[in-house]
Amino acid sequence: MKKSITLNDVDNAIDSLIQSSWESTDFKNIWISNPTKVIENHLDQKLNFNSKIVVEDQSDINTIYLNIPRNTPTDDLILNDEDLELIVGGWNPIRALGRQAKRIYNAIKTHEPSNQPVYHSNF
Repeated sequence: MKKSITLNDVDNAIDSLIQSSWESTDFKNIWISNPTKVIENHLDQKLNFNSKIVVEDQSDINTIYLNIPRNTPTDDLILNDEDLELIVGGWNPIRALGRQAKRIYNAIKTHEPSNQPVYHSNF
């Protein structure tokens, strides 16, 4: 049976992959070219979801990178406590990274085959 993956595991994996990218251009290029496979290898767990993962090198200090998010209808938008805290507390890059890790974790948790253990989270 595979080890249950926690949000902390995903967060640590992303941190480790970023650190490895800073240390090795070869690794960074491999991660950029096949992010799903690199994350799966690092976690020793298959990611079973249909979303595409994009890793982009944004380390150039002379460039400002902007992300165009999905166009989500705002009529149905309900802010949870975490979203409200983010608005009140301001944007924080560490929190943003954590939110990305949370999305990957939730994708793993949500699309896990039914014979796998259920992952519990406070999120």
